[in-house]
Amino acid sequence: KMKKFFSIVFLALIFLSCANPYKYMVRGQYDQAIKICKKKLMKAKKKDKHILIMEESFQKAVARDKGRIEFLLKERRKENMVEVFQIYDRLKNRQERIKTILPLEVVSEGRNANINFESYDDQLIAAKEKAVAYLYDNSIALLAKNDKMLARKAYDQLNKVNEIYSNYKQTNKLINEARSK
Repeated sequence: KMKKFFSIVFLALIFLSCANPYKYMVRGQYDQAIKICKKKLMKAKKKDKHILIMEESFQKAVARDKGRIEFLLKERRKENMVEVFQIYDRLKNRQERIKTILPLEVVSEGRNANINFESYDDQLIAAKEKAVAYLYDNSIALLAKNDKMLARKAYDQLNKVNEIYSNYKQTNKLINEARSK
C-alpha cells in the first residue's frame, strides 16, 4: 500500500510540475509564461516553441501594461501614480529578466526573437517622484484627522514611501508619529 501511495504522489508531483507556458499565456499570465520559458530556455536554447511563446507573452505583457498606464494617466488622479510607478517598474524588471538569455534564434523561421526593449528610466523616475509625493502628502492629511484607523493607513503609506524612496523628507518622523497614535 505504501509503495502504491508513493507512486501516486510521485506521479502527481511530476504532473503538477510540468508547467505549460502556453496555458499561462492564453490565460493572460504573461509574466509567468515568460518565467517558465526562460527556465526552459536556460536548459536548451533550441526550443522554438518556447522562444515563440516568450516573444508573444512579452509583447502582450508590454501592450497590456502600456495600455493600463495610458488609462491611469488619462484619469489625472494623483493616487494613480503609485500604480503607474509599479507598472513602469514591472516593465523594466521584465526586460532585465529576459536580457540575460538574448539573443534567441527561432531556427524554424530563420530569425531572432522579436523582443524589443525600451528605456523606461525617465518615466519610472517621474512616476516614482509623483507616487512618493502623493503617498507622503496623503499620509500627512490622514495623520491630521487623529483617527487610529487612518493613522494605520498613513503608517502603511509612509512605509511604502520609505520602500520606494528612502529618507524622503520627514518620513521617519511621521512613521513614528503614526505608530504612536
